[in-house]
Amino acid sequence: MGPDPAAGDDGAFYPAFSKGWSINTGAVPYPIFVLSGLILWGMFHSAVSHAGESIILHSAIIRKIYFPRLIIPGSAVLVAFFDFIMGFFAFLIFCIIYGQSISWEALLFFRLVSCC
Repeated sequence: MGPDPAAGDDGAFYPAFSKGWSINTGAVPYPIFVLSGLILWGMFHSAVSHAGESIILHSAIIRKIYFPRLIIPGSAVLVAFFDFIMGFFAFLIFCIIYGQSISWEALLFFRLVSCC
């Protein structure tokens, strides 16, 4: 789920938004605040874009063979979910490093967002 060089999001968020614009994150350290949003956005972006691409790339197979058509985009969504899980573990490590406590409600929110 790494940065997409074509989109220009190669680490420019931290200096631009932490130093350039003043964003009140409350008691949450700014890197944790940004990482939590980027993990969820990365999953959504990857799932939607790769699911659409997979349908177009495999259109010949979809026309020739009868099978449930949701398998192809579903596999792309599963890959995005796996990337989300890896990013979530990195997020937990960053929370431990920064001394940020994690509540059960926050973990439930991540679970609900990732499943819906």
